[in-house]
Amino acid sequence: MRRIAPLGLLLLAAACTTDAQHYIGQGGDRLYLAWGSPIETERLPGGEQRLVFLRTDQCLSTFILDYAGVVKSASQRGTGCAYH
Repeated sequence: MRRIAPLGLLLLAAACTTDAQHYIGQGGDRLYLAWGSPIETERLPGGEQRLVFLRTDQCLSTFILDYAGVVKSASQRGTGCAYH
């Protein structure tokens, strides 16, 4: 039983460091399902929207959605971010 717990924690940590770049080209609804509620939202010129998420692993992820709600860019910063 003790070996299963560390493996579960490792899998949970890996899930929290999802690479934001994988969401480019996908609908913004997938962001909400995977990341929860953003800590900040901003309407940009041309109908774009900026969404900022802060994960429990101290990874700040910013996504820009186009007027149709599709992720067009993503960036991450912080100690718990996955960089590929």
